Amino acid sequence: MNADVLHKTIGQVQILDLLGDFKGTLASRCLLNVQQRFTQQTNPYAVMLTTQHLGSIDKQGAKAILASLRGAEKCAVITRDTFAAELLLENPEKKICIFENSEDGIFYLRNELIQDYEENEFSEKRKYPRLPVALPVKTNVLFKDQKRISLLMVATNLTFTGLFAKFIDTQSEIEVRKNINLYDLPLLDFKIRLSYRDFITVKGKIIHMDPRAQGMGVEFYEMTEPSEWLLKRFLDAMIAGESGSNSDRIVEGNES
Repeated sequence: MNADVLHKTIGQVQILDLLGDFKGTLASRCLLNVQQRFTQQTNPYAVMLTTQHLGSIDKQGAKAILASLRGAEKCAVITRDTFAAELLLENPEKKICIFENSEDGIFYLRNELIQDYEENEFSEKRKYPRLPVALPVKTNVLFKDQKRISLLMVATNLTFTGLFAKFIDTQSEIEVRKNINLYDLPLLDFKIRLSYRDFITVKGKIIHMDPRAQGMGVEFYEMTEPSEWLLKRFLDAMIAGESGSNSDRIVEGNES
């Protein structure tokens, strides 16, 4: 399968989904557009590489990937392929971190993933306003043909009654948009990581999908008492840090 790259941006993170075989000069040609796009970046940026759909890779392909990452301040590579990891770690700038667990990769870039927000989001007249976050979210969706797909997303805002999450895996996003029917979907089980050690599980329903924002809105319906307590503690910590910077709020919320 020929090499290809799917690209999206969340916050200050450029997310690259590597597809096919990254070998020889074809890999360099494939990444040329990516390099040109990154060269035009005026603000600091980070990169997340996902390799779920990577077929194979050789030294020349790895060299092309590393060349395209040269301007990034940080880079997280999500891969379970030991050979690919070893090739990508041959990096003199030492900016690349390899993660087998995709959730850990998201936490590594959590400050860069956070979205801009409007100041009035914190003044909404409700106990828990919609707060900007960058948290891993996982769920499984069963299509009509009984095909099950596992989704990894980043929650970009969170409140006590729901969240908005953006897709990490572009291929999965394409498949979901093609096959999903919101009216037929039952309640789904969502796992939300609040910190390295804390996570909550909640039953929720996808209430809308936004093609421009490349994500979905989820409304919570059922939550266990321990999950409810953890979520309340997390949101309280976020609100308490309202006067700090975005990154301060995330760290305070995650480490509480």
